[in-house]
Amino acid sequence: MGTGWVAGEFLALSGTTTEFTIGDFVFVDSIDLNFRSDPGLDAAILYVLPEGTEFTVVSGATNLDGYDWYEVSDADVYGTGWVAGEFLALGGSGGDTSFVEGDSVQTTDVLNVRSSAGIDATIFRTAPTGEVFTVSDDVVVMDGYTWYLVISSTEDMPLDGDEGWVAGEFLTFSS
Repeated sequence: MGTGWVAGEFLALSGTTTEFTIGDFVFVDSIDLNFRSDPGLDAAILYVLPEGTEFTVVSGATNLDGYDWYEVSDADVYGTGWVAGEFLALGGSGGDTSFVEGDSVQTTDVLNVRSSAGIDATIFRTAPTGEVFTVSDDVVVMDGYTWYLVISSTEDMPLDGDEGWVAGEFLTFSS
C-alpha cells in the first residue's frame, strides 16, 4: 500500500457507530448521499442528496451491507427514504426541539393548526406566515415531526384554552 489523498467527508474513526434515535434532526454531512427506497446498497436510489439536506429520523438503525441505515423524512421535498447513518450528523435547523413552555414562537411558512398531534389529525385552521404562538407544555414526536401544543392570542383554536397542535419544523423564535 502507498500514500494518497482522500476526502475527509468519507472517513470515520475505526470502530465508531452511528446512533440516532427516532425524532432526531439530522443533516447530510457528505457530498452526494444516496437516498434509497429501502435499507441496503441494492435498494433503488430515489435521489442523490446534496450536503446539508435536513431530515427527521423516523426509524432505524438497520445494519446491512456494512452500514447503519436510517429511515428519514423530509415531507416537503424528498418524502421518506433510507440513508446510511455514517454520512449523517446530528443537528439541523428544522424542528428546533429547544422550544419550551412559555416560549414565544412564530410560523416560518403557512402552517396547519391541528386538533391533535400527527399528520392525520383534523386541520382546524391554517395559520399565516409570521403568526405568533405561545408554546404550551406538551411535545410529541410523531410522523417525522415534532408537534407542539401552542396557544394563539389572535385566533380561535380547536382545544380548550385556545390551544392547537403545530409541527415545530415550521416554527422559529418570535422576535
